[in-house]
Amino acid sequence: MSSPATCRLVSPEAQIAAQHAVIARFETAWEFGLAEQLELMDSLASVTELGTIVGTSPRDSFGHKGQAMMRNIAYLKLAQMQESDVRLHRHGVSGITEDR
Repeated sequence: MSSPATCRLVSPEAQIAAQHAVIARFETAWEFGLAEQLELMDSLASVTELGTIVGTSPRDSFGHKGQAMMRNIAYLKLAQMQESDVRLHRHGVSGITEDR
């Protein structure tokens, strides 16, 4: 632990930038790009009320859905993974390594 004499005061902006740098180093352990999203939607094609949850975008413009629809699709993916007994825990993403 540093002594008070050796501690430097850091601006709030610098603290935020440092926190963002740590968060940005996380990488997902699985891919969930457009192809995987469309595959998920295809697997759920029999669910008739799904359009109110994930929208009704045509396949060729599916990548232009809004944030809320993407969030709902991500929730559906997480539910599918949990049902498949995929382990979902904090360490499901690659660990952060400190730069020293």
